[in-house]
Amino acid sequence: LPESLAASYEAREGVTREAIVAATQAALGDEPRRWGIWGHSAGSGTALSQPGEFALGRACLACPLGRALEARVSDPLFLCASEGDGCNRFSETSPADSLTLAAVNKAPPFSTFESADLAYAGPSLPRRGVLLFREGD
Repeated sequence: LPESLAASYEAREGVTREAIVAATQAALGDEPRRWGIWGHSAGSGTALSQPGEFALGRACLACPLGRALEARVSDPLFLCASEGDGCNRFSETSPADSLTLAAVNKAPPFSTFESADLAYAGPSLPRRGVLLFREGD
């Protein structure tokens, strides 16, 4: 993506995250498909902000948890964050406090998993889940 830290090309007008996702979907053909989207770190904003339906879900890995918890998307959503990750370590609100604030601010409810094995257990998973690696995990 143009603003990527690893981008080795000049940004061009009209080359946005939305345009790249739409072009990727279009390149796969006109046949109806079910989509999912995921983002890592700052890219989690892409996964949360893309218009349209992502029936297979949206996943945000190493995400800034406070903003991600406030996401108003109707698709299944899985957030994976760490208290030690840079985007959370330097945030004004800790990830654990973000979970509390989200509940107080009446953000859509999440199931919180205490471990990775619980996040993937069971035949039916919640529509919104959070796996938070706490300091010392």
